[in-house]
Amino acid sequence: MALACPQCGGSSQVVNLEGQWRALSQDAEAKKDLAPPPGYETRYTWPVLGVVLAVLVISSGGVLLGLLILLVAVAAGARMWNQAEAAREKRAEWKRALYCGTCKHKFDPKEAKLV
Repeated sequence: MALACPQCGGSSQVVNLEGQWRALSQDAEAKKDLAPPPGYETRYTWPVLGVVLAVLVISSGGVLLGLLILLVAVAAGARMWNQAEAAREKRAEWKRALYCGTCKHKFDPKEAKLV
């Protein structure tokens, strides 16, 4: 059983997107178009320092200011984590994707037709 492109219906040139991208030469025009989505590097240094600062401020008597700093630090850490998860999901989708060499269409295997 072969998979066919949902756009043109062809099945002879349907390949794994990652494999197609790796097979292209470095100066190929399609290399940039088929490239994987960028990763997101998480650096939790600032949120951790914010939590430490909040603890220091709270322990020295500035409870409201300390709680505000803690809230901002936790929100920043949560935002970074969400961005990293979204980037990981996009990369996973790219790794699963198929590519039709006939019509240059990128698609999810769930969209493919069985022939």
